[in-house]
Amino acid sequence: MLAVGDTITLEDVNAVARSFLTFASDYGAEGAVLERAAGEPGLWAEPGPSRATSIVACIPEFMDASGASAAPGGGAMSRGANLGAGGHLDADTIDLAELEAHSKDLEEFEVPEGAMRFELTAEQIAEALADPALEVEPLEDVDMPERLVSPERLEALLAEQQPRYVPVEDAPGAAALPPTDAATGITQRRLSNGIRVNYRRAGMLRLVMGGGRATEPSEAGPAGAGCIGVGTRALSESGTAGGWKRQQMEVFCISNLVNSVMEADEEFVVLDVHFAVTDGGMEAMFEMLHEFLTAPRWVRG
Repeated sequence: MLAVGDTITLEDVNAVARSFLTFASDYGAEGAVLERAAGEPGLWAEPGPSRATSIVACIPEFMDASGASAAPGGGAMSRGANLGAGGHLDADTIDLAELEAHSKDLEEFEVPEGAMRFELTAEQIAEALADPALEVEPLEDVDMPERLVSPERLEALLAEQQPRYVPVEDAPGAAALPPTDAATGITQRRLSNGIRVNYRRAGMLRLVMGGGRATEPSEAGPAGAGCIGVGTRALSESGTAGGWKRQQMEVFCISNLVNSVMEADEEFVVLDVHFAVTDGGMEAMFEMLHEFLTAPRWVRG
């Protein structure tokens, strides 16, 4: 992929996408698309425009007053059942006995009081798919940062903070660099900023911060019950840190194979980060972590 990456152009990508997705983007206008493809074949990659051959819609038979579907309980034909990785029915997983039982449930199903039949025709579905009034706005283009922390800023931080290892324990004579534990392979360190590090060789890092949901007050309010869980989710979903937009942080992490998940349990707020250990993956992970620890931001809306 690296060898051919520089030879791929935006026009190449658009031609392939146009060929693959014409069946959805130009449903109902196949004639016009084929006519245009005949005059400008270079706009489509081989084998040319695609077209829809069938439409499958999963809709409820009845719905209640709230708009929720009303149907017999799960079973062989419940949502997601017997579906393979491609989203198609997997014959090897279909239980005929369960399917028979579900069919019997359908026959004996009594419509709940107040429920109404969900009426939707094939023509209405096709009309909605072919409606040209639907506007699709392109995603905002963002510049991917090569680094989150520039070399100049890193040098300034090193000169200002003078990071170093300090004794793990506060006891007199405690070693700043204790040996690795032979039984577990874990090495303990303590940074001069107070952060304790327990590590062994692995392509992941877990950041543990004391103060989980057990520290939440019981009363209602912005700083009451649920505030730790909501705050953790808001910080995780915002994706912004330092001077970087969410989209820039996302594309930086994707490009450098850095993946992170933040959750709160009863005792701790935990950030798990998985990363590649080659091609600068570890450096990118620490840059992301630095921005998150020193300048987390939550953007309203």
